[in-house]
Amino acid sequence: MAIRKTRPLFDKYLLARHADITAATASAYAAVHGAGSLIGVKIVSEAAISTADETLTVYQNGVTTGYTITVVQSGSAAGTVDEVVIGDGAVVVTQDDVLSLVSSNASSGGCAAAVTYIVREV
Repeated sequence: MAIRKTRPLFDKYLLARHADITAATASAYAAVHGAGSLIGVKIVSEAAISTADETLTVYQNGVTTGYTITVVQSGSAAGTVDEVVIGDGAVVVTQDDVLSLVSSNASSGGCAAAVTYIVREV
């Protein structure tokens, strides 16, 4: 029996910091280091938000991917993890693409967040 020589899949974790998910002008940027598929985005809030739920939209090179993360105001707190899972191959990225997470400015409270973009290398 022949041994298949397939390349294993590797997930790369691109880290960014969102200065304030409640501010319309703030974003979290990360540069892609190679070709692959964006398969998910996770955020960890550093404080509670108030007023309303906050929707964060995932962008690739300044164009929306159509994927969003909603941070629910009720029960929000420091250390809360929110994420969007993206089907493998739905958002194809190449070297030097810029990923960003943009706020809708629906909530208030001044909440920074750690952002992780997960790219599956091809």
